[in-house]
Amino acid sequence: GGNTMPTQKQELTEDEIFDKAVAGMKAIGNGIKDYIDALKNTTSKFWAKFEAYLFVVSGIEIVVSLVFLLFKAKNLAHDFAFGGLISIIFAVPVLMLNVKKGKNCTSKYKFENEETGEVFEENGEGFDFSEEGEQEDLFQFTEEEPIQEDEEEEDFFGGADFGVLEEPVAKVSVEEAMENIVVPEGGLYVRQYLFDMFTKVLENITPGYSTVKEIRPESDVFLAWEKYLRDSCEQTGVKEENLPTLERLEETLFTIKLTFNRPKVGFKGEAVADELVSIYSYLGGKYNSKVYATIVNIAKECIITVFTGETAMISLKDMYDNCEKFVLDRKNYMPIVLGIDAIGDVITCDFKKIESLLIAGMPRAGKSWFAQAVLTQMCAFVPPSELNIYICDPKDGISDFKAFKLPHVKKFVSGDDNIVNTLRSVVKDLAPKRKKIIGDAGFVNIWDFKEVNPDVKMPVIYILIDEVVTLAERMEKETKQEFQGLLVELISQLPALGIRAFLIPHVIKDQIIAKTASDLIQCRISIMGDAGHIEACTATKPKDFSYKLVNKGDMAARIPLLGANTLYIHSPALSDSNPKNNKLFEYLLKMWSKLEPDEVKDSVVRDYFDEKQDKDSLVDLKKNIEETGNIGGTEFDFDF
Repeated sequence: GGNTMPTQKQELTEDEIFDKAVAGMKAIGNGIKDYIDALKNTTSKFWAKFEAYLFVVSGIEIVVSLVFLLFKAKNLAHDFAFGGLISIIFAVPVLMLNVKKGKNCTSKYKFENEETGEVFEENGEGFDFSEEGEQEDLFQFTEEEPIQEDEEEEDFFGGADFGVLEEPVAKVSVEEAMENIVVPEGGLYVRQYLFDMFTKVLENITPGYSTVKEIRPESDVFLAWEKYLRDSCEQTGVKEENLPTLERLEETLFTIKLTFNRPKVGFKGEAVADELVSIYSYLGGKYNSKVYATIVNIAKECIITVFTGETAMISLKDMYDNCEKFVLDRKNYMPIVLGIDAIGDVITCDFKKIESLLIAGMPRAGKSWFAQAVLTQMCAFVPPSELNIYICDPKDGISDFKAFKLPHVKKFVSGDDNIVNTLRSVVKDLAPKRKKIIGDAGFVNIWDFKEVNPDVKMPVIYILIDEVVTLAERMEKETKQEFQGLLVELISQLPALGIRAFLIPHVIKDQIIAKTASDLIQCRISIMGDAGHIEACTATKPKDFSYKLVNKGDMAARIPLLGANTLYIHSPALSDSNPKNNKLFEYLLKMWSKLEPDEVKDSVVRDYFDEKQDKDSLVDLKKNIEETGNIGGTEFDFDF
């Protein structure tokens, strides 16, 4: 029995050795199989590059052999020379066979379709998904054969998920906020309070608007765009050997951006961009006239941005979420969000530094909504004791600003004569008084005066004139001449006194607003205008503004304070409907009537409260009659 244990131990050791040997052989076999499989999935581009590297290594070996020969190490010299020559013998023919084919491949490897398991390789003419090598168009849509997309990729003309909400969302409903307005102790409020009070009732509509989605180089979408880019370049004169490689593909809410190496010979950027626009315009099977592209050359790189023609409503709250610091900074006296640029960056400006502004656009272009968004921001952060607005609107009862009832609005006038009288009163009466007060104090502008005399009430005044050109054109000759003269004086001389113009015409005409005066307006915006409208409004030549204003809220903005170039901006929305906008105005009215109740007395809100009180009295009276059948002791029989 004593011999059993060593025998068992020896057998166990042999079994272990055998098992490990078998496992080792399997691992080597699997490794060789994986290596062979990997080689099968390589393209001509892989072998061309591999043999090129091998050719270089062979050359190095021959150079090393010569060095050894100089030092009389003949054996080593012969070994290195022999190795180098053998490598060259194999490298040269393989390189020659694959270099041409390799130019037509954009990757060194074949890719597998994750859904079907089929392997395909781009061959420069299309995509080979089948064993027979039949070419199939990646964007050929049929009901029987839907596109197989990567799980993380989105169909780029169906639109990726950029956080567009089905229903707008606010922290607090306007109704709830109006019932729970809390005034700070002592009536003293800071910017943070005003910001919180305003933003809590604003809605998020497209919170993910600024998302930039980078498309992976191995995806079908990336490969398709690279093919379209190369086809466009070849079609416009770039030779095959100079065709570019797509380096980066990015998608945003409105754009697809292609970044690639710029060909040195035969490259015509504008023509290539036009070709890409043509391709994308027809991808959905129906021509999309809103598609266009811009191009920028940066050193050896070129960037073409294709604007897809898609649009989305982006709320002021969406934008505030990305620029809260700017709004809360008290150095910005009148913080205004103008909108977002082509890549989703928020465009902001302190309107204290913008003396007058002009917003031009045809009906239903979005200019009234943009004007309301600007005015609402002004009134949200600047109290009515420091900001007054006179609204002059010839449309009266159907005015876009009829519901804009805030303590800041001191006048709302309609009718040609009333508008001229208001303008005359401001220019000929109010302005001289201000000029005397400021001048007698030793100053030349309102801001220096207010800095030294903070207790003197002297609010900034905006004279808003809607449809200013239409208004002037229908006036009698003498009235029109006076109106034009007053307008020029308002724009050119009164801003230093804190009296500013806020003009909203459909178009710009020199006969109405003299060019010498309009050139002095520091903020000029064309909303959804064509090239001629943009030039008339902003004095920007078509060659200097490559964007197209194809959707509501698209703007060309000339604001020297923000730079020499005219900006492309997509404007914000207060909410997604006019009734909701009106509710916001009502909420701000209630907030400011609690913070600065004295400002209600000399504003249009006074009439609003009187009307509301009369309506409430009538409702109570009617209710009393219906319940009692009598009024003032007199009984009525309603049973007719």
